[in-house]
Amino acid sequence: MNTGDITAQVTFNYITRLVQCSSVGTIEGIGTQVTGTSHMRAVLVGNTEANTGSPGANMDSLFVDPAESGTLTETIDQNVYMNGIGGASTNGFEYIVSNGDGTSSVTISNSYFENNPGDMLQELNFAGEAAKATLILDNVTVVQTTIGRGNPAYAMPPGTLTGATNTGDCLDIVSNGFNDTTIFQMIDSSFTGCDNNGIEVLSNQATGNGPAGNIHTIAMDIRNSTSSGAQFYNLWVNVVSPLTHLSVKVQDSDLSVSASGVAAAFDLQPTGTTTNYAIDLGGGALGSAGRNCIFGGALYNLEATGYNVSAEHNWWGTASGPPSGTVIESEPGFKINTSAFLPQVPLVCSAN
Repeated sequence: MNTGDITAQVTFNYITRLVQCSSVGTIEGIGTQVTGTSHMRAVLVGNTEANTGSPGANMDSLFVDPAESGTLTETIDQNVYMNGIGGASTNGFEYIVSNGDGTSSVTISNSYFENNPGDMLQELNFAGEAAKATLILDNVTVVQTTIGRGNPAYAMPPGTLTGATNTGDCLDIVSNGFNDTTIFQMIDSSFTGCDNNGIEVLSNQATGNGPAGNIHTIAMDIRNSTSSGAQFYNLWVNVVSPLTHLSVKVQDSDLSVSASGVAAAFDLQPTGTTTNYAIDLGGGALGSAGRNCIFGGALYNLEATGYNVSAEHNWWGTASGPPSGTVIESEPGFKINTSAFLPQVPLVCSAN
């Protein structure tokens, strides 16, 4: 009747050994959903999901689905997830805005996720009707994903991936609906052992997700955090279809030492024009102080239409700034500004 208004508390439960039978397409540990114009406030505290799923299963241990014009606010605190069992669509946490124009926000704090096939965490804004999704991670640790399927052929180094992703990222963010807004904040958190990318952000409008037109906004703010040692990119922002606003701010964070030699890449496809943007890893328009750890990997500015990237006041592994070959600008006229750099190791990467 579009009048639902619920407050739910799910606290101190232990979920294990869920099995996907042949008659269902997915299984969930704890699921929350709103539809119509209903409202939900969900509080999940002290829950554990361990050894969930079965061979080949689509197992989503924490599943959040705001839909239609519903409003959902969810907080997840002191959650422990370990040892997901299933195929490449198994997730420790999936937040999917499946349709509609609603507003939702999920905050995960003081939580630990370890050992998962597929993507460990997902923020997927598929609505296509001006939906707004916000994900905040505060003191969240992610360790070890598997079933990494690689990157597309246009990545550097080139990959072999075709079709959809969902590939072993520690965090996969996708915005593919008309006029959508997708917001992500990461504070005092850590991603390591990512079998694909540490943080992968894709902007690519999908047919059927609202009328044709620009995705509205993707905004990211990463502070005092680590995304290090990924198989491919520690951070990858990939804009494929037109986007109105893009903002990326990274400060006091460790993006060092990926297996492919890429710390971070900003990839603007020829089809992906961006009306307004700011990419600030230090010294830029968003006020980042820098102090990021980028040694052991390159910083890429890729594709045909280009972004300017601010990357001042960072540590590149030497007191004299970026070593030769670690700043890659593929399009003439668009630059990565590294004119100022840190001569000493910042605290965020002193352990490395």
